[in-house]
Amino acid sequence: MKTKIVLRVICLALTAFVLFWMFVMSGQDADDSTGTSNWVGYIVASVIKPGFGNMTQEEQAEYIASIDHYVRKAAHFTEFAALGALLLFDLHLFDVKRFLTVYIAFLSGFVFACLDELHQLFIPGRACMFTDVLIDTGGVAVGCVFAILVIFAVNAIRKRKSKKA
Repeated sequence: MKTKIVLRVICLALTAFVLFWMFVMSGQDADDSTGTSNWVGYIVASVIKPGFGNMTQEEQAEYIASIDHYVRKAAHFTEFAALGALLLFDLHLFDVKRFLTVYIAFLSGFVFACLDELHQLFIPGRACMFTDVLIDTGGVAVGCVFAILVIFAVNAIRKRKSKKA
């Protein structure tokens, strides 16, 4: 029983951290957001582009600019996938029924995606984009599926151990 309480606290804390992180990222003005995106783009380019380190700074900047759109959308998707998984884990740990767990986690993620985009309307140089809501919601769905697979795997391991005992 204590393990479940500890897991609840950890999972809720992680969920709160992800929500806070997303709020901070959405609160960046256009210049700060571009700087963050370029920094992540540099790291991604260093990994995926052979010879990136040997390019001139101008060539690196051009390449980073060419992948910027994809880096931004992947960041949206990844943040919301983490949120979807954490929301589902939270609900599961509080013993919400299976169907409701998925429904509430998905719907909550969608609502937060909408609120996240609306938040950006009030940030200089940022925009509210429905396509981002769709990308974010897709991330939530993938995160929920991931969490479901983890839960099934843990339950299968528990069953196997209990049969052996």
